[in-house]
Amino acid sequence: MEKREREQTGISSLKVKYNKVFGYFIEVSKANLDRVPDDYDRRQTLTNAERFVTAELKELESKILSAEERATARDRQLYQELVEELSNHAPRIADAAHTVARIECARDVNAAGPLP
Repeated sequence: MEKREREQTGISSLKVKYNKVFGYFIEVSKANLDRVPDDYDRRQTLTNAERFVTAELKELESKILSAEERATARDRQLYQELVEELSNHAPRIADAAHTVARIECARDVNAAGPLP
């Protein structure tokens, strides 16, 4: 989108950015404000630049945020399924851990040699 907007407006310094306060926006330096299209909605004025949004950028932001929410929900679901599956095997996992601990202790005792 950034590349296309640069080409359409002729503003080589145009940038599409994101921050937590304003979301996604198009940043244009003050020197290029005369090239800003009419469909850009001004969001913020900075010392050396202005920030804008477009209908397309708002839609894209909505899709991105929705995808992030769905991905987070899926992560939670998969984690919960994993916890449930592992909890079904908890006694066997605990038994295996105790067996490994006993083997390690026996190995350490044998490696140390006889007590003085």
